[in-house]
Amino acid sequence: RNTIYANWTPQPSNTASPQPQNKQCFIATAVYGSPFSPEVETLRQWRDRSLSTTAIGRSFISAYYRYSPGIAEYINHRPAIKSVIKKALDGFVWMLGIKA
Repeated sequence: RNTIYANWTPQPSNTASPQPQNKQCFIATAVYGSPFSPEVETLRQWRDRSLSTTAIGRSFISAYYRYSPGIAEYINHRPAIKSVIKKALDGFVWMLGIKA
C-alpha cells in the first residue's frame, strides 16, 4: 500500500473551500527560526512521506496541529526550553538524514 503513494505529491486545489496552507511545523519553526530552514524541511518531508502513511502517524499529526501552535508560542519566549528542544530535534533530524 505504501509503495503506491511513495512518489505522490499533493496538488493545490482550485476549489473555493478553504485549504490548509502547507501545514506548518510550528515547533520546529519556532526552534530553527524559519519555516525554510533545512531542518524544518527534513521534518516536513518525514511527516509527508512516512508519518502520514499510517493511521497512528495521522493521529499524531492531528494531535500535533491541535496543540503545537500553543507549544511553539510558549517556547518562543523561553530560550532555555527552546535550546533543549533544539538539541532533541537536531538528533532526530540527523537520524532522518542517515536513513534518507
